[in-house]
Parts: sequence; C-alpha cells; structure tokens
Amino acid sequence: MSDLPAHWQAELDALLASESMPLDATTLAGATARLAAAFPALPMPGAGNTLVRWQLLAEVAAHDLSLVKIYEAHADARAILAELAPAARFEAPSLRAQPVWAVWAARLPGNELSFASRDGKDVKLAGTKAWCSGARFATHALVTCVDADGSDWLAALPIDQPGVTVSARGWEAVGMDATQSVEVDFADAHATLVGDAGAYVRRPGFWHGGAGIAACWYGAASALAARLRDAAQRRDNPYLRAHLGAADVALAGARACLRECAAAIDTAPRAHAMRHALRALCRGKRGGQYPACLRTRDGCGAAVPRPLVRARERRSAGLRAPEPCGSRSCRARRRDPRVRRRLAALEPVIARITMERPPASLASYFDSKFAASPDPWRYRDSWYEERKRALLLASLPRERYRKAFEPGCAIGALSADLAQRCEHLLCADFSPRAVAAARARLVAFANVDVHALAMPRDWPAGQFDLIVMSEFAYYLNAGDCTSLATLAASSLAADGTLACCHWRHGGETWMLQSVQVHGIFAQAAANAALHAVVQVDDTDFLLDVWSRDRLSVARRERA
Repeated sequence: MSDLPAHWQAELDALLASESMPLDATTLAGATARLAAAFPALPMPGAGNTLVRWQLLAEVAAHDLSLVKIYEAHADARAILAELAPAARFEAPSLRAQPVWAVWAARLPGNELSFASRDGKDVKLAGTKAWCSGARFATHALVTCVDADGSDWLAALPIDQPGVTVSARGWEAVGMDATQSVEVDFADAHATLVGDAGAYVRRPGFWHGGAGIAACWYGAASALAARLRDAAQRRDNPYLRAHLGAADVALAGARACLRECAAAIDTAPRAHAMRHALRALCRGKRGGQYPACLRTRDGCGAAVPRPLVRARERRSAGLRAPEPCGSRSCRARRRDPRVRRRLAALEPVIARITMERPPASLASYFDSKFAASPDPWRYRDSWYEERKRALLLASLPRERYRKAFEPGCAIGALSADLAQRCEHLLCADFSPRAVAAARARLVAFANVDVHALAMPRDWPAGQFDLIVMSEFAYYLNAGDCTSLATLAASSLAADGTLACCHWRHGGETWMLQSVQVHGIFAQAAANAALHAVVQVDDTDFLLDVWSRDRLSVARRERA
C-alpha cells in the first residue's frame, strides 16, 4: 500500500496517464518539465517522510525509466541545496518556467572540471563533464569540480550561459537513449560554490540519495512483475508461476528493506547512512533492489521467450529492445573507446555468471585450510610473500598512519609490519582459526585489535587513513567485491591511502581474477576522486595504491 497523500497520488496518476509512454528524446523534456512543475520538491530525506519521497520515485520509475532518471536527479539536487545551502538562491527571479536541475558528478580520468578563477563563492569553471543526462533541456546543474590544490567542490550554475556548451559527444545508453547522456564543455562558465570543500560526499544526505536510487529500481522491477503476473494468469505453466513466486518474494524483501532504511534515516537523519543505503541497493538479510531486479527480470525472460519489449509494444517502464549486436550501428558503438571501457567494466558480472560458485561459507573454507596447516599459504617462510610485503610497505606514501584497517589479515604476517607504522590497526578475517592465530602473533602490539568479520557485510564504522586489501577480494563475487571497494573508498579519511594487492595466477575457489578485482577497485577509487600513487604489474601479483592526497612523497616533504 502506498503512503502517498491521496491528492498527490491522484495528480501523479493523471499526469503520467497524459504522457505518451515510453518517452523518447523529443518528448522527455516536456514530460520532465510538467513533472517538475507538479512536484517541484519532494519531502526531504530524514525529515520524517523519506518513504513517501521514495514511493513517488518508484511510481514514476514504474512508468518510464528515462523520466525517473532525470526527475530523481532534480529531486536530489533540491535536497542537496537544502542541506548544504538552505539560505542561498541559485535561480534568477526572472525565470518564468519551473527550473529543472541536473546533478553531474561523473569524472573523466585526467580531465576533471576545475577552477579557472575564484572570487569567494563565485568561480569560473573550465573542462569537460562526461555522462551529463538531460543536458539538452535541464535549466540548472550541480557539478563536481576541483580547485588548484585538488580539493573537491560542488558548484551550482545555470546551463544557458555562454561558457557552457552541450556537445553531441557521449556514451549512447541503448536502454535510456532518451536521456541523451552527453559531454558538456565548460569555458570560464560562471558558477557558485555550494558548501565547503568535500561537503558533497561527507554530508549525511549523500547516502540518503543513494538509497533513493534503490527506490527507482524497485519501481521498475514492480512494473516488470506486473507483466509477469499478467502472463502467468494467461498461461497454465507451473514453471512460470514458480518464477512469479520467486519475483514476489524478492520484491517483498526489497519493500521491507526500503521501509526499514527509510525508518532508520528518519530516526537518525544526521547519522552515517552508508550501510543502510548499500543494503537497500545491493543486499541484506532479505535482499536489496539489485537482486530483486535480477530475479524479476529472469522471471520475465521465462514468461516471454522472444524479446520482452518489442519495438512496436514499447510499454511499461520505458524498456526498449536493443538493436541486434551484429547491426552496423552496434558494431560502430563497440569500436567507440568510451563503449569499450564500459564493456570492460562488465567483465566481473560475466565472470560471476560463468565461474564456479563459492563455497557455502568462506569462514568454513578458511577454517578447514587453517585446520590442515597452521600456515597454508606459507606466509612465514616464502620469499615471494616476504618480497611482496616489502614492496607493498614501501609503496605506502606516508611513513605513519593514525588508524588503519586490514580485512583478510589471515595469520597476521603483514599485520605485524603494518602495526609498526600505525597508531592503531584493526585486523579482521573470515576464519575464527585465522583470527586466533593472528591474535597470538600480534599479542605484543598493544595498538592492534583482531576480530572475526565477514566482508563486506561486517564493514566497521568510522574512517581510516589506511586500508589494505591483500589476497582475499578474489574470493568474493562481483557484487560483494563492488560493495567492498565502494565501502573502502568511501571510508578513507581526507588524507587516506587505499592499497590493493593480489596474486594473479588463480585459485580453486576464486570467483574473480585479480585483474577484475583491481578493475573494480580502480573504478571505486575514480568515483571517490582518489589519485593513483603506485601501480605494480609484477609477474606474480598486482599492486595498486591510491590516495586522497595529490602530492607525491617528495613534494609533501618539501611543502
């Protein structure tokens, strides 16, 4: 049952019914403007009606994904401005139509939007922003940018100004081509800073917005489930009904997850909501939106053996049947370097499908290994291990760290070296036997704590200025590895370092290859604006180190 006020529900139903769905590149702009005029701002996350906010987004997503992609960004921008600059006004009083806001926070490696000049809160921006959805019809945008020192900022600007050029370049998203996610060029574009340096990602609302995306996924999956239910009613097929039941269970868990997340945010609006948001998006005891979407999609595939949405029947959630991969236009897209990078990012998902399933419990697997041998991977007497540890330690850009975290510590061989460079070190492992061995090895270090934690589920609260991922992320599936990388990158302090090191020759229970693990972490690092410090492509292992600090070791010493 929806918690939307009755008059909101009636107005939304009438508005969506008046649109010709699915929307395309010519009709999306008008539909967005009408929706933004009818609902210029939703209840703020954490103000007591977070669930109502998400339910409206889910309703829109159930009708058209392109529309909710643009409108959710508009609503998110309103929430960001209310949180970071409640007294500021960024829209000209002479603006006649209801403004439509966009949020553009994606980054092109080596070409981030930067300050050309600054006068207090007023700045001029130069550079290029990639994947700017709605750029052709949005009136205003919030953009991430960097100053001369590399600090991250958020700025607001009107799009209709001489310094902003909406290009025809961009990644063509087949499923959401109506949004026209293009690159936007900035040349001395006038903008106003919103909040302080780094405030965009540090604010509590950052994760509130992430959980709002989960509500959009839920709405789209619900629309697919309705079609699956219709197909099951028309056909006497027990397998189809089984798929419908599985989808219903998944969506029920997703609904419960969203309700619990909304309640938690409303109860403690200033608390760090990362765990709630990731659970709503990815996983949890009863499942998040991503597995619910996959379950529902798979059921629809069983219901409709031909493409789910034919070109002449483009209804329900704005889905489109993609062009055949052998078509000329599709081949041209695959040659595009941007598309090739996107396809490369899908490799972990493909690996998750094609590789063997993990053991029922990683804890039991590792316990069996440590029961058979106190040092199954020869941490103590292997020259390879000793050399790899020495290279990793030498790659860390700071001599000393305040608070470090090492998940997957095993028997504590690397931990003993890290403990000598950290004021406090938290170590963790899946295996209780490994934890016991590590505690025994590290008993002389009063600054070390060792706990049995399952990653990424038991990720600890707080921030760390050093996080070391060594020789365990390839045991996770792609979804858990992505969650782990996101948690690590977002848990770094302002001067934090993230190190990732993995053996590259495979293992009996690996879910991912090392190159895939490091690709996932590299993407998470880029999303969090971390800078590459060290990259070692050894014959036997991969080592990557990222930092929030742009200064090299030598430049920092001379500063």
